[in-house]
Amino acid sequence: MANGGVALGKTRFEKETGIRETDWKGRFWISWNDVVSEAGFATKDKTVAYDDDWLLERLVHFIRELGHYPISAEFRMKSRTSAGFPDEATFRKFGSKQERASKVLDYCKRHPGFDDVAALCLPVATVEAEDEEGVAPADAGYVYLMKSGKRYKIGKTESLEKRFTGLAAQVP
Repeated sequence: MANGGVALGKTRFEKETGIRETDWKGRFWISWNDVVSEAGFATKDKTVAYDDDWLLERLVHFIRELGHYPISAEFRMKSRTSAGFPDEATFRKFGSKQERASKVLDYCKRHPGFDDVAALCLPVATVEAEDEEGVAPADAGYVYLMKSGKRYKIGKTESLEKRFTGLAAQVP
């Protein structure tokens, strides 16, 4: 059997046969799984969402392994090199980095033996709490782009009004 007995994907099927999705969808079949099933092939199972505690457990063990809260590149490397470890995007269901760290703290409180991980996540989780109280980050400001004739000016400043006034005096 061609293709090792496995059904072609929708895109490859279209490329190989010239039959577009618009030619069959809503006329003969509703979904690509219906096409594959009627052709006698096994259909792919639907993806099931991971349980929150299962995900948090993976994250807790990963933090312990690293000795710090992971950055994006570490998430990518781990998901590529460890079968079954979810992609970073999967963890985004818990919110921002700070919100995820807070969820890990909650997990550590509910499951004894993770005091070391909780200590690593506490600084990450408390950054957001400070921001919510109105404390501005140390490097807060603005990035701007200005055009004068054919030239562009890109820069950063703490006060747009002062910067534009200063530039207006220099550029006619």
